[in-house]
Amino acid sequence: LRVSGTRLWAWWIQWWWADAPLAAVIAVIVHESIRSGTGADVLGQLGLADRRVAYANMLQLTAIFAGFSGVGFAIYLGLGSRRVRQVKFSAGAPLLRVWLAALVTPWICTLVLVFCGITDRGGNGSGNFTRWVAIAALAVVVLQLVRIIWIFYQLAIIDLEALKPVAAVADEEVRVVEHRARKTLGTQ
Repeated sequence: LRVSGTRLWAWWIQWWWADAPLAAVIAVIVHESIRSGTGADVLGQLGLADRRVAYANMLQLTAIFAGFSGVGFAIYLGLGSRRVRQVKFSAGAPLLRVWLAALVTPWICTLVLVFCGITDRGGNGSGNFTRWVAIAALAVVVLQLVRIIWIFYQLAIIDLEALKPVAAVADEEVRVVEHRARKTLGTQ
């Protein structure tokens, strides 16, 4: 079970593109399975003005996550211990694609949320699908944030391990002894 869970986690980390289809499928299923304006339809219970305020709040959260992704990417580029360089070299382009996706996805979701705020015309309890698109966009951002924090944490641990003191190889301190020939040459 642990191995399959680890494989599933590795799959999810590498297949960043699966977030949007997964969130879309879940949004469609939830939209079709619950009645508009009921307790599970949180945005559907709000009036249009309040829903637009909720979209604006989602937009702010998404922009903050986008900023965090940018800072995380800059730190990733700056990490330079030998072990982190080895990880960058061995993971190469796939790791860079995950980071770039995490950098770009929140901005795309920000545009989606702006679009949702503009196009939502439904009243309380309407069957308007726009609010579900907004929730799906926010879910994609959260999934990308979790992914990027996990990768950042792994790289930071690798970088910190490089700072650990090296274990002693000999019991005694190794001393540099001057060579006699150099000593005699230097005094003449």
